[in-house]
Amino acid sequence: MFARITSFEGARPDRLDEAIDTNSRQIDAALQSPPEGLDGVKEVWMLVDRDSGKTVDITLFGSEEELQRGHEALNAMSPGDAEGSRTSVALYEVAFRKERS
Repeated sequence: MFARITSFEGARPDRLDEAIDTNSRQIDAALQSPPEGLDGVKEVWMLVDRDSGKTVDITLFGSEEELQRGHEALNAMSPGDAEGSRTSVALYEVAFRKERS
């Protein structure tokens, strides 16, 4: 598994609910009918710091090739103005994932 981690800053805290809502709807639609390059997305997490207006998006892919295609597709997209500005993007291999049941 591979992860793309994107950080955003500058969202107005009073508009974070709007950003969360918008992202959630867009991701639901994309998972149902993925746009080109995003068919390899397995999971998406959005982390929010309401006090600072910072958010972090974690997108998981099944393979390195899917990660590269998704990275290119996501780089071509512009974040909504409610989410602020994209400040960093990093790509990782997921060494392990544990979940408590």
